[in-house]
Amino acid sequence: MDYYKRPTVHSQHRPSVIHIGLQLPNTRGVQRRRRNYGEADWASYTFVTERFIPLIPVNISIEESYQRFCGATQKAARHSIPRGFHPTYTLCLVEECQDLMKQYEESGDPDIADHLIESLDTARRHRWEELMNLTHSSRKNWALIRRLGAKIEISRTRPYNMQRLTFWHRAHM
Repeated sequence: MDYYKRPTVHSQHRPSVIHIGLQLPNTRGVQRRRRNYGEADWASYTFVTERFIPLIPVNISIEESYQRFCGATQKAARHSIPRGFHPTYTLCLVEECQDLMKQYEESGDPDIADHLIESLDTARRHRWEELMNLTHSSRKNWALIRRLGAKIEISRTRPYNMQRLTFWHRAHM
């Protein structure tokens, strides 16, 4: 009988959780080591590979020489290409933003939080403008534009060369 005495709510609404305050989106890095080719010492890599590859004997089988070649290139890569993984980071968190973040964490002042968000927005906008610099036709830029859904119409700039077209092409133009 307790069932009928309890008040029932005939609504499908659920409570909403609202977070108030500063929340910056963090990107978590994958904890898998990868080679950093941008900071590689390519002169050292070339020196080590040129030193070890001539030491591979010529009178062994192709499989064995291939295994030794792979070992030589891996040893050169191990010594000259640094490895690491991406830590957890906040996009476009420059030095000014880091200082503001420390100040905000110490004081909790909402004015500092507003200034931090504004400086992050300007840094991200600057990065976006650098990325979308279309003076050089970059594949990354155009791929991003296509992913965002912009329709690009390609127009032919050169006229057709009628002497190079076959009879079928001329008939179907």
